Amino acid sequence: AQNLTGVSTGNSAQNLISVSTGNSAQNLISVSTGNSAQNLTGVSTGNSAQNLISVSTGNSAQNLISVSTGNSAQNLTGISTGNSAQNLISVSTENSAQKLT
Repeated sequence: AQNLTGVSTGNSAQNLISVSTGNSAQNLISVSTGNSAQNLTGVSTGNSAQNLISVSTGNSAQNLISVSTGNSAQNLTGISTGNSAQNLISVSTENSAQKLT
């Protein structure tokens, strides 16, 4: 449940800016580790239920741009692998139930 930019893995229910790990229930900028329930940008790992831009791996239920692997139930642009139930542009492999361009 997040609005994310530049996020890649391991954050959930967050609006993130440059956050990576170890913070919870925060509105953060330039945070580095362990964050949950936050407003973040530039997050890197483990994100689910998010609106993401430039996300790379392991995201689900997200609106993504430039996502690369392991995403499901997402609206994606520039995604490459392992996505399901998504609206995708420039997707290349392992996608199912998707609207692709």
